[in-house]
Amino acid sequence: MSPIKKAQEKILFSSGQPMHLQVISSQVTRLDGLVYDTQFVQCGTGKGSVCVAFDDAGRLLLGKHWRAALRGESLEFPRGRAMAEESPEDCARRELYEETGLEVQEATLLTKIHGDTGLLRDEVCIVACRVSYPVSSDMGDGEFSSTSWASPEEFKRLVLEGCVSDALTISAFLIWELWKLS
Repeated sequence: MSPIKKAQEKILFSSGQPMHLQVISSQVTRLDGLVYDTQFVQCGTGKGSVCVAFDDAGRLLLGKHWRAALRGESLEFPRGRAMAEESPEDCARRELYEETGLEVQEATLLTKIHGDTGLLRDEVCIVACRVSYPVSSDMGDGEFSSTSWASPEEFKRLVLEGCVSDALTISAFLIWELWKLS
């Protein structure tokens, strides 16, 4: 049973399109009567997909993406926010095509995770996508400055060396590895 009796929310900030970022305050009342305030962020629908794109050899597709929050590039899996009523698999297909020009042969929803349960209201779907190699010469919409393939062992090395530091990418890799074992 939840220790929460009720939670009342109000929007503190709401931006316009295309991000539609909201900062929400929630006044939480616990069953023991304690009342406290907390805040969290939601972007758009709060839903999105991470695309674990792999080829027939089991290599994983990584892209270099410039991230304003980091003030630099990040090596990560393709991903993006879902459009209204878009399935996780369709979101992954669309994002992969937009960012790399690649088409998905087969998409499998592996699971759903949350990026930061204390700060973000989100639902991130991890989708395994079998694709054809090589990467299309069409670099999609330009979000990635470059792409590369890495074996699972190379990916692990990139994580340990700090070259891959994106938590969603690392989580998606772990989930993909566990899925392959099942």
